[in-house]
Amino acid sequence: MINKCLIANRGEIALRILSTCKKMGIQTVVAYSLCDKESPAVKLADESVCIGPDVAALSYMNMDHLCEAAMLTHCDALHPGYGFLSESATFAKRVEDCGLIFIGPDSTVLQHISHKNSLKKIVSSLSIPVIEGDFNSIDNMESALLSAALIGYPLIVKPAVGGGGRGVCIVNQEHELETVLKRLQSQGYLALTLEKYIAESRHIEVQILADQHQNVVHLSSRNCTLQSHFQKFIEEAPFSSIDPMTHRLVLDYALMIAKHIHLNNVATFEFLLDSDDKVYFMEINPRIQVEHPLSEMITGIDIVEQQILAANGIPISFKQEDIQINGYAIECRINAQDDKNGLLPSAGIITKVTFPKLNHVRIDTALFEGYSVPVHYDSLIAKVIGWGNTREQALLHLKEALNQTSIEGMGTNLDFLRYTLHGDGFTKGNYTSELFEHTFAQWQDKDKNQQNSISVCPQCQHPLLSKQLSEHQNVCEYCRHHFRLSATRRVADLMDSDSFVEIDAHAQSTKYNAFLGYEEKLKIAKTATGLNEAVICGLGKLGGHTVCIAVLDASFMMGSMGHVVGDKITRLIETALDMSCPLIIICASGGARMQEGIISLMQMAKTAAALNRFDQTGGLTISVFTDPTTGGVTASFAMLADILISEPKALIGFAGKRVIEKTIKETLPEEFQTAEYLLEHGFLDMIVDRRNLKKTLSNLLNMHRRESYE
Repeated sequence: MINKCLIANRGEIALRILSTCKKMGIQTVVAYSLCDKESPAVKLADESVCIGPDVAALSYMNMDHLCEAAMLTHCDALHPGYGFLSESATFAKRVEDCGLIFIGPDSTVLQHISHKNSLKKIVSSLSIPVIEGDFNSIDNMESALLSAALIGYPLIVKPAVGGGGRGVCIVNQEHELETVLKRLQSQGYLALTLEKYIAESRHIEVQILADQHQNVVHLSSRNCTLQSHFQKFIEEAPFSSIDPMTHRLVLDYALMIAKHIHLNNVATFEFLLDSDDKVYFMEINPRIQVEHPLSEMITGIDIVEQQILAANGIPISFKQEDIQINGYAIECRINAQDDKNGLLPSAGIITKVTFPKLNHVRIDTALFEGYSVPVHYDSLIAKVIGWGNTREQALLHLKEALNQTSIEGMGTNLDFLRYTLHGDGFTKGNYTSELFEHTFAQWQDKDKNQQNSISVCPQCQHPLLSKQLSEHQNVCEYCRHHFRLSATRRVADLMDSDSFVEIDAHAQSTKYNAFLGYEEKLKIAKTATGLNEAVICGLGKLGGHTVCIAVLDASFMMGSMGHVVGDKITRLIETALDMSCPLIIICASGGARMQEGIISLMQMAKTAAALNRFDQTGGLTISVFTDPTTGGVTASFAMLADILISEPKALIGFAGKRVIEKTIKETLPEEFQTAEYLLEHGFLDMIVDRRNLKKTLSNLLNMHRRESYE
């Protein structure tokens, strides 16, 4: 077993490696540059050794100094962390030649995959799609122009070796190519590769663990789509907004490549999804990733520990079927960037720093008060990661953590991160690579946007700031007008913290080729709402009571009932029946989905029959009508509940008022089909302000408590 390890890195990753080494009983030596001599890692390590001045090329990138430091301190292994020399086959070979263990894929594997072009040839030979491009290195203008003409614009120019998004440029027209090539070559990127640029893409990566005994497993996926100039700054795991079959395909591709190249340590396999969800292999990062805490939080597996065990020749102690994916995690990278000046790099002395201590939140950082943030290295200064049973819970925990985080003395991107997390684009989850540009443009014009974030109440015409609306659950505090609310927000407002578990989250409609345009309408609805269908179903606690709950969302094709909506609600009713717990349905809109024809109409009978079975056992069903609740939803499960509640002034009905008047040839009252009219005529039990709804439901559950419920 490794007894002593040189940590050839700095900042938060040095601390991260150090903590696992201590857990495993491995002595630690931290290599540091002069400007890092007061860092926490240096103080906490068993030993430390200076490897050079501040400049990375003379310290953390100096192979001779690092190898000498390891041998002089009698280490038997070296951990390179991420960045710097972590992917260098030359450095790994130098470490091995010194009789040391390189904690990562060995030099043979690194050499095999280090060049992007040769790696693409290997992957392509496995019949795995790669991004269209030139598999040959570009080192002069003539070959670049010829290659670009064959690929077509826009395209991406990348260094043929290395990762981390550095040196990557988009070229839209031929005249830009020469300028880009000259700039990259002046920065030391001599061998380049050209690829077709895929707009509105999504970036999915797979965390792979491998050992020296041909064992390979994955820890599911991560969504790394949100990037600023090809630098990730918000990531999440697992990749939630993806078809399960496509997700399975990406995982299988990663495992196949890993086995083919004889991977023998930890690595990440990166892919792109285009706007049609076609998968393309991109590259391999054969090292620990910055975003590795995401995979650790959803699996409970210490990835650094697995790196060390694999490097020591120890087989992976578990199989793929033993790995359980538990919940969701979202990570924000706090960078030394001036948010008052376009997120330009920042440096300074930290005068005050506060990080929260919250359940389900992890903070990885090396910051301390009095620390002088240097300009010589990457801008990353901290990572904040939130976990939850659902993506919505993880996001809530992360938002709260960022709200309680404070860093003074220099510029950071904290406010921009908060702004991004609260935006609809990220909250809905179906974002693409274009989201950063859109969000950043809004951020730069933030003051103007704040003025534009005023909503006018359609009932009393009073202007309302978005903050006012949010604090009142989207209810006008002057006239009580209830604005429409998303299903995800309703779940967050009603369910007890950390209790909601979604059921059938990935269920979605199949393609109905007979109905032209339906597939496109579904795609638009998914993108606009972040949902896979018009209803969210799940179970959790409401006021301490276990309940099954369904929430329809009128913004998804007007909440219309297709076979998936019917299936999800029916399965939820059956779950409530099996668990002997109350059932709550938050209703919205809901006519038949005409694109599914007779199949859509059948959902009314299916849900009604399921509710009848539930009712026969004495189960309690509560319907909450929101504006609007119409069509098949009204005619089936909404009106069949034991207790009927409505929000104020909600439109409730089966057919439209005009249709009814023409049918019966009578003029109906102006207030016909409003919640107040239905309450007066005995069709509802009560009208409840949304701000009191959770308390009302909790009281009803207390009154109707059965021993078997709890």
